[in-house]
Amino acid sequence: MRILKKHHKRLAALALCAALLLGMLPLGLLQAGAAGWADPYVGKLQEWGVMRGDGSGNMNAEGQMTRAEMVAFLNRAFGFNEPGPISFTDVQRKDWFYDDIAIGKKAGIFNGTSSTTAEPLGKVTREQALALIARYRPRGVFHCFSGSKEMAKELVKLGMYLGFTGVLTFSNARRALEAVKEIPMDRLLLETDCPFMAPAPFRGQRCDSSMIPLHAQKMAELKGVSVQEILDITNENGRRLFGIEAD
Repeated sequence: MRILKKHHKRLAALALCAALLLGMLPLGLLQAGAAGWADPYVGKLQEWGVMRGDGSGNMNAEGQMTRAEMVAFLNRAFGFNEPGPISFTDVQRKDWFYDDIAIGKKAGIFNGTSSTTAEPLGKVTREQALALIARYRPRGVFHCFSGSKEMAKELVKLGMYLGFTGVLTFSNARRALEAVKEIPMDRLLLETDCPFMAPAPFRGQRCDSSMIPLHAQKMAELKGVSVQEILDITNENGRRLFGIEAD
């Protein structure tokens, strides 16, 4: 449990980074204080010191993120701070990104475009950004997942588990249902999100673990298996994720 608490911000930062990237919106186009779906993610990343604007809080609204900016972003997200040797001829000690490139290379999240070039000022595509994140694969759970099936697939590729609540039983839960159908059984978890997200027909009431079978029933219907199989599999997944030995 202490390990989970120690790394919860890093795991959450990974999930938030992925959420921003999977939203198809270049990180460099985000501006502090701008209205939009990404505001909660950006605000939390700023709070943790992962995403930093200039003195006015501007998030480089006129351009996309560079490779150097992306590795600096990830170094802060995951707490990497140990530099290593680099042989990139296009990265000089006077450059602002020298230390971040050296740290990212040492951590294993950054590889150059060749053995001698890093192209630090090259623009990062969505796919390249996800590749950088994928090189660091902490174990974690994307809590109370209700995103798209596309986002779910990418999070699973990053090594994450997805937790589902009573939302599965809601009449407007189309995206969460599609996600459950698509992701592998060994990445599914059931959770309460107590005191919220009670399943139908208890929606609006205080949720507790006694309602988990209702979540499991819906998940079993979507996966075409028995409720008991879902309960057994998600129990095993939870034990594996949190390192809990079987009784």
